[in-house]
Amino acid sequence: MGGKCLPMVAIIPAYDAEVHLREIISRARLYVDKVVVVDDGSDDATAFIAESMEAILVQHEVNRGKALALKTGFEEASKHDPAIIVTLYANGRHNPDDIPKITSPIMRKEADVVCGCYSGEEECPAEVSDFIHNTCGFSAFSPAAYEQLKFTETGDGVETEMLREAEDAGCRFKGVQLYKASPEKEHLLQEHKIGVVVPAYNEEKLIVPTIEGIPEYVDRIYVINDYSTDNTAEVLNSIEDPRLFVINHETNKGVGAALISGYKRALKEDMDIVAIRPGTTR
Repeated sequence: MGGKCLPMVAIIPAYDAEVHLREIISRARLYVDKVVVVDDGSDDATAFIAESMEAILVQHEVNRGKALALKTGFEEASKHDPAIIVTLYANGRHNPDDIPKITSPIMRKEADVVCGCYSGEEECPAEVSDFIHNTCGFSAFSPAAYEQLKFTETGDGVETEMLREAEDAGCRFKGVQLYKASPEKEHLLQEHKIGVVVPAYNEEKLIVPTIEGIPEYVDRIYVINDYSTDNTAEVLNSIEDPRLFVINHETNKGVGAALISGYKRALKEDMDIVAIRPGTTR
């Protein structure tokens, strides 16, 4: 690639999707470079939400169906010369936090197409035909795959057609097992955005296990590095958890000020619930 890092783009076809769209865009943006929302003739606030979230918005004047919404999305995404295109639904069925699972095989050059599986089995089916006939619509495509898509299907079979076209072109497939949250957790994820504030001062030994112990359903982790004099900053920089947001104090201000900094950031990101997780030994 000549040192140039090509973007990763998520396509979200959306029709009357105001209930979940803000959360879907917010979570997807943690893992991709650009989010394309195709507003398929919605009558609600779908377009307004997409614009307010600074997603790339493409609108159909009338509802044209999922097939044409996906076609429009791929046409727009392709303009950005992406390394990977991800497709996911706007209705909350697909968890954007699973995007790394979907894209990793392509990044490792193990596959050209990756399909998410909600089969309930321990392993995804090994046969490509099973991916094609049981696709859930949560998929990732490399250029070798998405450049083969013709979008001649105009009905609900578009996703099956997309996979068949990639298979006919000799693309390599891989399935990734995904798991649905329990009904209670799924309701919590859909209804509330949860943030955790972690004040930290000289906690190079404790900060990693502290963050690792925060449940997956938490949306954002705000660590306030309160002018640590040890290697806390370096340890934080090494943590790859995409939920992590680090706030650095230029002087030591104490736990109270650290909590205020965390709460302010959580409010800015519209968290519904904010909890405190001590990361210090003070």
